[in-house]
This record gives sequence, structure tokens and C-alpha cells, in this order.
Amino acid sequence: FLAGATVRAGLLRHGAPVDPRPAARIRPAGGYLRFGGVLFADNVLWRTYTSFDLFLLARWTGASAVGYYALGKELANMPVEKISTVVNDVSLPAYAALARDRSEAARLLTETLRMHAVVGFPVFWGLAAIAGVAVPVLFGERWTPAVFALVALSLVAPLRLLGSIETPALTGVGRPWVLVRSKLLVAPIMLSAIAAGAWFGGIDGVAIAWLGGFPLAFAAGFTLVLRALGLRWSDVARVVRGAALAAALMASL
Repeated sequence: FLAGATVRAGLLRHGAPVDPRPAARIRPAGGYLRFGGVLFADNVLWRTYTSFDLFLLARWTGASAVGYYALGKELANMPVEKISTVVNDVSLPAYAALARDRSEAARLLTETLRMHAVVGFPVFWGLAAIAGVAVPVLFGERWTPAVFALVALSLVAPLRLLGSIETPALTGVGRPWVLVRSKLLVAPIMLSAIAAGAWFGGIDGVAIAWLGGFPLAFAAGFTLVLRALGLRWSDVARVVRGAALAAALMASL
């Protein structure tokens, strides 16, 4: 990781249109520190509620239960991480270039939502549809308890993929504090739901908490993102409903 980051920094400096020089002045760095601090707070909130499930299950259930849940979570999260990492790295400079043109930034967001919907809904809902067969075949019958967690997390994974675009969008247009406000809505909902689910239902309870709690949390938090870019939920529905309906039909067959 360190070697890769060093090489990347060197290449970026080599290709930069200016030749930055080290300076002893601290004051000009204040804006960057504040900006970075906001993004750090956003990341801490996100990691808190996305890791809370494994933390509680590790304390309240046995190692076997944690292993089953971890397998389901890893399989459901893997496409989200692979897709969002590539898209976010590419889209951040595009949003930065459109920081002064909010309408074009909003158009880019809706097009990215469309692309994520076209890929995400069939992939994740298809995964949920075949989980009951795929898990025993690929991992063995003893991993069957992981199926319910995989199904539940896969059903809400399209929303996580859609929500992943908020970070490059709001960072690029210079409004990272909206990310923190959004997470301050999402985190309490998910922490409460996960705690209740883990206490009363173990791994299945946590899976139900994600299935029932995350759509509500996502709706609350993403509303702020849409407002910051001048969009409405009707704009989101227009670009994602076709993919969602087609994926639902596919999964039901």
C-alpha cells in the first residue's frame, strides 16, 4: 500500500500543470485541514455503523455465528466495494470540474445513479435469488446458516451502491459537511436497529435490522444529498425504477 501510494503521488506530481514547492507557512494549510477533518469525521461515522454488526455479534454470539454472518456480509459487500472504488476515483475529478455548474453536477449524479442501478439491482437481487443454492454448493452444507444474512444484505446492497456516489459528488462540489449531516441521520438509526437485532435475534436479527432499517436510514440521509445538488426523489425514481423493476422480475422467476 505504501509503495503504491508513493508511486501514485510521484506520478501525480510529475503530471501536475504546476510545480508545487514545500513552504513553511501553516496558515494556507488551514482550509485543507478543515476540509480533510470533515471528510475524516464522515468516514468515522460510516465505519462505525457499518462495522457495528460484527462488533456486537463477536461479543454476544459465538465464533461460528460471527463466521456465518461475516461470510454473508463479505459476499454482499464485495461487488459494492469493487464498483464504487472504480467509479468514485473516476468521478471525483469530474465533480470538481463541475463545482461551479450545479446543474451539470446534478446531471452527472443522475447518470451515475442510472449506471449503478443498471448494474447493481440485477447483480445483488440475482445473488439473493440464488444464495440458497450457491452457498451450499460453493462453500459446503455447513455454511447454510450464512444464507439468510447473504439474502438480506444483498437485497439492500443496491441502496448502498447508489449511496456510495455521495462522497465524490459532495467532495467534488465542495460541500463535504453535507456528508457528515447525512451520516448523523443514518448512524443512529442503524446503530439502534443493529443493537436490537443482535440482542434479540443474533445473526438473523442483525440481517433483519439491515433489511428493515437501512432503507429508512438511506432515505433520510440521501435526502440531504439530493437537496444539496438541487435534485428530488422523483429524479432518482426516474433513472432507477426501470432497472429495479426488471431485476425484481428476474429474481422472482
